[in-house]
Amino acid sequence: MTVLKHIHLYLVFLVILSIKMFLTRVLIFDDYQVLSMFWLEMGYVVLLLALIELLAKKGKMFFYLLVNLVLSFLLFSMVLYFDFFGIMVSHHALYQIHQVGDVSDSVWTLLRPIHFLYFIDFIILGLLYAFTKVRFVQIQRLKTMVAFIVLSLAVIGFHLFLSSKTVNYDSIAAAKQMGIFNYQVSEIYSDIQTVENHLAGVDLTNEQIRELKGLPEADAEAGDPTYFGVAEGRNIIVIQFESLQDFTIGLEIDGQEITPHLNQLVEEGLYFPKVYQQIGAGNTSDAEFLLNTSLYPPGSRGASEVYGDKFLPSLPRLLKREGYHTATFHTNKASFWNRTEMYEALGFDDVYDEDFFGTDDYILMGASDEVLYEKTMDKFVEFADKRQPFYANVITMTSHHPFELPEEKIAIDLPERFEGTFIENYLTSIHYADKAMGEFIDRLKEEGIWENSLIVTFGDHSGVHHSQITEVDQQLLAEMNGRDYWFLDRLNIPLMITAPGALEAEVISNVGGQIDLMPTMANLVGLSLEDHIHFGQDIINNEENLLGMRYYLSQGSLFNRDVLLTSEGDNGTAYDLDTGEIIGSRLDYQDEFERVIQLLNLSDSYADQLPERQ
Repeated sequence: MTVLKHIHLYLVFLVILSIKMFLTRVLIFDDYQVLSMFWLEMGYVVLLLALIELLAKKGKMFFYLLVNLVLSFLLFSMVLYFDFFGIMVSHHALYQIHQVGDVSDSVWTLLRPIHFLYFIDFIILGLLYAFTKVRFVQIQRLKTMVAFIVLSLAVIGFHLFLSSKTVNYDSIAAAKQMGIFNYQVSEIYSDIQTVENHLAGVDLTNEQIRELKGLPEADAEAGDPTYFGVAEGRNIIVIQFESLQDFTIGLEIDGQEITPHLNQLVEEGLYFPKVYQQIGAGNTSDAEFLLNTSLYPPGSRGASEVYGDKFLPSLPRLLKREGYHTATFHTNKASFWNRTEMYEALGFDDVYDEDFFGTDDYILMGASDEVLYEKTMDKFVEFADKRQPFYANVITMTSHHPFELPEEKIAIDLPERFEGTFIENYLTSIHYADKAMGEFIDRLKEEGIWENSLIVTFGDHSGVHHSQITEVDQQLLAEMNGRDYWFLDRLNIPLMITAPGALEAEVISNVGGQIDLMPTMANLVGLSLEDHIHFGQDIINNEENLLGMRYYLSQGSLFNRDVLLTSEGDNGTAYDLDTGEIIGSRLDYQDEFERVIQLLNLSDSYADQLPERQ
């Protein structure tokens, strides 16, 4: 009887973990195939439980519970990560785990009742142990456990062998096909190979990059490009606007403008409605990296963590050679996402973070945008008094997920149909951030800084993710946009460039990405990038483009002048940028897909080989 009870213990945890693995595949892959789950996923579970049974002399129940707890937490975290980012988590996320506390409010909004199934068994087991007479003796069945270990190792080895023979740029498709844990092992091995390949060296020129992107050769006799140098010598103020998506620009609800001050910028300068986010796991910090380097972020890890120890060729360093003072402003801690190191890597003269802005009027992760702009303006006045042009990267914060503003900050009364929805929270947050920016612009004008500045405003990344919105939210979005909301809308961020007296109002529909910000700004201030490696381009003067994606879409997804190509699955899907209609697959754009992969790899290789700071 005691033997039977002990075997029951082993089977109980095998069944529990099987259910959790099945639940994970359902929630991430929408895969209900039980046999597929056992074949792909259970080798590691069988191996771990068999090792406990074979090696643990005492306290087997403790080790069973420990393995169950660790795997439960891992699977639960994978599902939350997928819900938020839409991609498969990998071991790279371990580098971000210390930052969970800073975004805990966002994490809580992801929780659903079904997620608690990962931990309900602990309550059930506790009740059974407390209120029944079942006790499990600790005996070993050597031959059975050795057989389980050998069998599980053989299955794992078979899957890893198959995965080594295939290349799949879609993390979801790869994990579904090879198994979640096999995918993790494969990613670690791939990282090792990538580092070795990057260390082999790369001799890179801007002309090579242009050729890969399919751009025409530069015409030395064509003269200066449009708007070249029109803002030469001006202050450069970049407002990196938290979670700003393009669909909010010009949006009115019952006669109320959501972004009246951003709309005014559209009326006064250049507006680019076809610009797309290209960030990786670093999100906002990756947007800073893209802005200041025109290099691709590494994707699965934040650029600030990977390249924080480097000496990065950057916009701040180029501008300092032209006599500029450079500074970055953010009300959060600079240590968040390793920004302290990244700002040194980028070469900023001054860094203003929470130590400068304080914690007054604190909202979510830092002082409010009002405090940000007020104290930033004080520094701008100091800079202006020194008669030295300055470059300032101003990063807003209050319109951050989960978009829950204090009541006194809400300055718009949306119709009743929006009440209690995610979209209501998002729009009121964006409206607040727009209002705060409008007051900042008024101060710039009052202090006489506005007229002598180049002001660049862009969205750092999306705020409205499909996994977080309800059917009611979808209906509201369709009502506002005149069509269903889809992932192209999510990736579409606005870019506005204003230079009072130097630029006329114009809508430029050239396709661009965040990697193009630095070259576009360089053109306006008359800064040559001929000897500076960059993967973006001036989108004022280039109608053609080829932009790579690698995080919120599968690696190798791309934008060109007319098409968004997603590389998910075996063939991917090509969408018309204007209509959203499916117009082909990856097979129709294989050449561009391969060139994008080369661009991403070249950017990684170039950045990896940059010297470390002394």
